[in-house]
Amino acid sequence: MFGLGSHVSAARRGASLLALLAIAGCAGASSFVRASGPTIAAEVALGKTLFFDTRLSSNDQMSCATCHEPERGFTDGKRFSTGTTGTVLSRHTPHLFNLAENTSFFRDGRATSLQEQARMVIENPDELDNDLGALTSTLSLLPYYRDAFEFVYPGRGVEPNTITRAIA
Repeated sequence: MFGLGSHVSAARRGASLLALLAIAGCAGASSFVRASGPTIAAEVALGKTLFFDTRLSSNDQMSCATCHEPERGFTDGKRFSTGTTGTVLSRHTPHLFNLAENTSFFRDGRATSLQEQARMVIENPDELDNDLGALTSTLSLLPYYRDAFEFVYPGRGVEPNTITRAIA
């Protein structure tokens, strides 16, 4: 999730790596993020907050970090992962390293960007099982998210595309 396609600037790709480092608790990561500029640092912080927010799932029990555990190399260490409804999935949780240049996600390549992949995981009934429209409404009611999205994405605020972009 924390990677970007080649169409994105080097600064943004660097911010994705820094976000992974910050999530993993690597010393000094936050100082590098601040050096990238206030908007990128805010986007990284927003993405990190969303990554750990259980409101991404329909039952408020799972976040990205539920399966992509930083202490396990952003996997869950299981042969097959489990979704929000308790369904055992047909695949394991992949790591999140070195994804910036990828153009194919999932085993079958059905997503062509991390943003698209994030959307599919949020909406998949066997994974986070949520509706991006409903999630947008939920997040829009929270002052932190409303302010953070408006700062990072001026004039757009909280919307499905900005949610998935922040996560990616």
